[in-house]
Amino acid sequence: MKDFRAPEIRNFAVVGHAATGKTLLCEAMLVCAGRIQRAGTIEQGNTVSDFHPDEKEHHQSVHATVLTSEWLGREINAIDCPGMPDFVSEPLSAMRVADFALIVISGVNGVETGADEVWAAATDYDIPKFLVINLLDRERTQFDAILEEARDHYGARVFPMTLPVDAGPGFRAVLDVMRSEVITFAEDGSGRYEERPADGVLKERVQELHRQLIDMVAESEDSLLEKFFEEGTLSEDELRAHVHDAVQKGLVVPVFATSGAKNVGVSRLMDFIAKYGSSPVDRATVQAATADGVPMTVSLDDGVTVAFVFKTMHEQHVGTLSYFRVYSGDVTTGTELYNASRGEAERIGQLYRVNGSHREPVGSLHAGDIGAVVKLRSTLTGHTLCAPSRRVVLPTVAFPAANTRGALVAVSRADLNKLGEGLSILREEDPTFEFHFDPSLGQTIVSGQGEMQLQIVAEELAVDISSVEVVLGDTGLTPNQGPTIASASIQLHSEPLRRAAAQARVYLLTLAAQHFDTKEIEQLTVRAGVVSLREGLSGASVSYAQLIGQQQVRLTLDLAAQVKSSEHYTVVGQSLPRVDIPGKATGELTFVHDMRLPGMLHGRVIRPPYAGVDHGEFIGNLLESVDESSIAHIPGIRAVVVIRDFIGVVAEREEQRVRHVCLETHRGGATDFL
Repeated sequence: MKDFRAPEIRNFAVVGHAATGKTLLCEAMLVCAGRIQRAGTIEQGNTVSDFHPDEKEHHQSVHATVLTSEWLGREINAIDCPGMPDFVSEPLSAMRVADFALIVISGVNGVETGADEVWAAATDYDIPKFLVINLLDRERTQFDAILEEARDHYGARVFPMTLPVDAGPGFRAVLDVMRSEVITFAEDGSGRYEERPADGVLKERVQELHRQLIDMVAESEDSLLEKFFEEGTLSEDELRAHVHDAVQKGLVVPVFATSGAKNVGVSRLMDFIAKYGSSPVDRATVQAATADGVPMTVSLDDGVTVAFVFKTMHEQHVGTLSYFRVYSGDVTTGTELYNASRGEAERIGQLYRVNGSHREPVGSLHAGDIGAVVKLRSTLTGHTLCAPSRRVVLPTVAFPAANTRGALVAVSRADLNKLGEGLSILREEDPTFEFHFDPSLGQTIVSGQGEMQLQIVAEELAVDISSVEVVLGDTGLTPNQGPTIASASIQLHSEPLRRAAAQARVYLLTLAAQHFDTKEIEQLTVRAGVVSLREGLSGASVSYAQLIGQQQVRLTLDLAAQVKSSEHYTVVGQSLPRVDIPGKATGELTFVHDMRLPGMLHGRVIRPPYAGVDHGEFIGNLLESVDESSIAHIPGIRAVVVIRDFIGVVAEREEQRVRHVCLETHRGGATDFL
């Protein structure tokens, strides 16, 4: 690639809710730009973004990945970010160095909590937002309804730059508002297209949208607005000349209709990014502070080197890779910079431009650009590198506190000795991950943003870092600090939960059998919430989330449902003394259990104290009613299910804020309990 300068660079974070097609959208961009000849797939594990073993194993993004290409004479630095809340540090760090956020929304499910959260983060960072309504090649797409939903969430400035002409399984064409054309894309996924003028109903619609766009853009500059009031319109040249400013000021939030999987509408999105997207020049000055904490600014044209490290990754046979953005001056191989966050000098080794796992060596990177450097000695995520003559610190990223806990139990004493080193490395990669050793329990307690994140931690330690063999088990923490049902005794004897899980599994597998057009669920296998046909049978995989879609399924609890025998259960972790279990069994403590399957909604099961045991006919009849309004203020709550004394709260994501629920019991009236 050629040597680009700040006005020619487009740095953006591709963010949004999980399973909205962000990675395949990025694959389509790389195909359009000629960086790859053919798009990979999540199922085959061959996408450019998801190159890490964890991502191939779990069929989902875990790390933010920098993807570099060239389009219309511009350098495109897209950072593909995971959508699961477990890995929230990745999009937060990526948006910290991005010049705008590309928020991807499902064309089937609409605006979800993940989109709202990244919108709020982009607002905090004061960067523009682009919206992409993706997956429009799926059944049950609803572009117009989702466009209105986006306006309800984000305001009337949300405006469609392209609209689908034939959304659904045969999706191939979009209506381009600025060009007043219908663009039809090739069926081979190449991104090639043909254009024709819009006519008939489509022409009428695009003319009306064109007028609305002129109204919005006219507000970007006082003289332009005055001309608009005098003449009632703007010329095409005036419109195009000021779209960029309107986007920067939030007067227009552009929306694009795409299918990343089919590569429909993607090249037009890239056209808009190259012509009208934010560059480093749009935010040429950033806030900083001296080493003593005195506020100051760093400008793009200062000429003195200042860079911010937004991601750290450790790879076998490579070492530590530090990903950074240059805010002023140049970063050059072989020079010495100062880590102002730690107060130490750093020698700059080999620099790279990055495209997934592919790295192109370069001699230097200029102000506004993004790249990576290997084997920095003491620099971590969130640190500022600068010229020794100008010691400044850029603002770090504010990460959420940990909300899920678990324990790592070493298989051997040798493994135990290696845990500290491996965990420290993982802490460097993900600032939301925390750990400490509890000598009274003999356990290493790990904390993070969700069960999947902690599972990845265990796998990383066992495979990637130092061959530490560990298991993710239960903690011996005090009652109600995180999941409490993970011990062996409760896993094997909580009959209602086991039978409910068995019923749900059979229901989902029945749906999968219909999907694969087979009558026998025995022909199916399940791994991490993804159903496939057994080896030797052909057919694509399908996730639980795809099978359920927008449905809300209610199954009547059948205590006679067939479940696996205990020898077929895998108990994770070691059997350890649990001081809180007797209290839960006798009813002195409240029973709380968090559960979630990959690709599915999160659930919290709670039960008020009562005298009973954790097996057999133990569901009591103390509960008279539940006041659902007591948790109605929490966003993302989908349902409250009551089965005698058990209360289930179903949410769109893991909601640790569901701590208190008001209820009425037969014994003592209204209660507010944990």
